[in-house]
Amino acid sequence: MKRIDSPSNTRIKELLRTLKRREGLYLIEGKKLVEEAARSGVDLRDLFVTAEFLKANQAPNLPEPTLVSTSVMKKLSNVETPPGIVATAARPTPAPIPRTTRFSALLLSIHDPGNLGTIIRSAEAAGADFLAVTSDCADPYSSKVIRSSAGSLFRLTVAEVADVAGYLQQLKQGGITVYALVANAKQSLNDLKPGFPCVIVIGSESHGLPKDISFENNISIPMAGKVESLNAAIAASLALYHFANFYSKT
Repeated sequence: MKRIDSPSNTRIKELLRTLKRREGLYLIEGKKLVEEAARSGVDLRDLFVTAEFLKANQAPNLPEPTLVSTSVMKKLSNVETPPGIVATAARPTPAPIPRTTRFSALLLSIHDPGNLGTIIRSAEAAGADFLAVTSDCADPYSSKVIRSSAGSLFRLTVAEVADVAGYLQQLKQGGITVYALVANAKQSLNDLKPGFPCVIVIGSESHGLPKDISFENNISIPMAGKVESLNAAIAASLALYHFANFYSKT
């Protein structure tokens, strides 16, 4: 087994530069997520483990691990308490946005990685075909998004949309209904009987949806008391499960 003790090691420094620049690789941290990635067919490239980790766990064989010191693990890890095992994986090659056959979601400007990861997790659990995200959303392959998604990122397609208006026009021409989740819409989510296939548009909690794009089917989540808005991940999860419930009855 190869061993690296110094955080100044050339291989480690080059890897950190690659990860920072998002040049083809991303980092997966922790035994559970690394194993989940392997089971999900993720293209794992490097595996790093500490001696302390090996004392309590059997070293995975995919790929052959490199033994690193605690200081190197701290350098690689993005969490306060490094897990003792991290892996690098190949970022998927950008591909055309799939066509939804059931329901999917388009996320606009979701900057918080915790929110994005939670939405990815809810989307997989609800049975969404995929998620489309704008380029100003949090990086889907950041460590925090991966942790918040609990591994769902490894299985759910997340595609980037460069031209939102063009994509929405494409959906309309393809006979796909677009629903936009907004505050104070006349149509309540609770009363909506959606048509399929469809795409749900969800914006950020602080900025909502773009003012320069009009949506025909606006829906809102009813709220009691003085609550003005919901966390974006919670709102998205409620909407996704509402659509999932109706799709199961079709």
